[in-house]
Amino acid sequence: MDDGALLDALGARSGIVCVVGAGGKKSIMAALAAAHPGRVGLSATTRFPPLPAGVGDVRLTLDDPASEDGVVAVAREHRVVVFTGPASGVDRLEGLPPATIAALHEAAGFDLTVVKADGARMRLIKAPGAGEPRLVPGATTVLLVVSARAVGRPLDDRVAHRPERIAALTGTGLGTAIAPATVARLLVVLAASLAHGGTARVIPVINMADDDTLCATAQAIARESLCNRPMFDRIIVSSFVGEPAILVIQP
Repeated sequence: MDDGALLDALGARSGIVCVVGAGGKKSIMAALAAAHPGRVGLSATTRFPPLPAGVGDVRLTLDDPASEDGVVAVAREHRVVVFTGPASGVDRLEGLPPATIAALHEAAGFDLTVVKADGARMRLIKAPGAGEPRLVPGATTVLLVVSARAVGRPLDDRVAHRPERIAALTGTGLGTAIAPATVARLLVVLAASLAHGGTARVIPVINMADDDTLCATAQAIARESLCNRPMFDRIIVSSFVGEPAILVIQP
């Protein structure tokens, strides 16, 4: 799809975009970096696996305050800069304090900074834990991600991060098949919490709608969500397998 349309749909023309939830956050980050014509920073406020090879022109790890100057210097020479905390264990990088990312967004002059702001342990759906998400001060957009592939699967820890919490928030029994209405209720509850905590625009993204069946499932979730929370100005149905494809669902 057109790069400009993707950026507009996801509220990612400029500023700081935080990506939260489960079901393809890193794919969304990579797609936004590729689509944006300007200078882009990619970072995280939580521990996470490295972004796929080829995402970003240069990667920096910050292990002391002085290394922040390196981000500013490198950002003058490269379009897409990935900056994180140091390595932590096998195939994990530490996140950075939210205030540090906000300061570097300004100091480095990034047109857009995209931030992974929580973890999901590679699951398809999640409920936040205490202290999550770790949003960056001044964030302009929060993309709230769920996977269409969760629908029809049992609500358990193979599919969901914190399934007990999801059950409590949605009224769905543990082990019960996840329905579109389950995901819709979760989106509404989480979006209300995010909206209460700041001024960032919250855009739900129902991701992994990678075939006609999954796309129909995602649209059912979107319609149910809009019925329950008309304050959403849009919900995005997306696939990032190959070329990005999105459908904008509006009230």
